[in-house]
Amino acid sequence: YPTQLQHVRKLFNTFQPKNIVAESNAMGEPLCDQLIKDGLPISKFFTSNSSKRSIIEGLQVAFEQGDLKIFGHLALLDELESFEMTISGLGTVHYSAPDGGHDDCVISLALAWNAIRFDSGITF
Repeated sequence: YPTQLQHVRKLFNTFQPKNIVAESNAMGEPLCDQLIKDGLPISKFFTSNSSKRSIIEGLQVAFEQGDLKIFGHLALLDELESFEMTISGLGTVHYSAPDGGHDDCVISLALAWNAIRFDSGITF
């Protein structure tokens, strides 16, 4: 975790963002807390089925309306193409990568898009 913290601090010092959205689930919580103590502008995001659904559906609308386009990031494009929605027997919607797949890039993009939409004052 020290390497992750160092990397985030370095990126912050390079780009000086006004806000950093960080997932606070599990080990994310103490990492977020440490970065906040270090003076970084961290906004915690707790990923639940409901919050994940909200950011993924916001991302979906952005693509459908042409507000967001992705070019040349192969890992992200692969994840977006394989990302799936399933519905449980109780009717609960779940979004995720297929078994054995990854969705880190998709979730990062959804978090970033959500932050742009709601934190920056930008309207589309």
